[in-house]
Amino acid sequence: MNNPTKNFKERDPTAAYVHFWLPETNDRTVAAILESAKPMLDFDTTRKSNGKVISDIRKSVRERIIQEKGLELSSAVTVHETVVNYGRYTADAYKRYMK
Repeated sequence: MNNPTKNFKERDPTAAYVHFWLPETNDRTVAAILESAKPMLDFDTTRKSNGKVISDIRKSVRERIIQEKGLELSSAVTVHETVVNYGRYTADAYKRYMK
């Protein structure tokens, strides 16, 4: 699980990305944005409690893929490719904005 506050501090220290996607924050500093953003989850507790759940889900998916002889895997690959392409599109849009 990703921690948005940690990612924000490490990957967007000038808030350029946040300002691009949330124009209502353009008049705020990084500190002000972080101060106003209250975490909805305790990420350490959530990560620990969900670890077993995620592991069980992965195991059941692996078993289903084996039983269905790869049909679900083909569908999952298509979905993954769609998500990756969308990520590239949004990254390109952000790069064009920054020029």
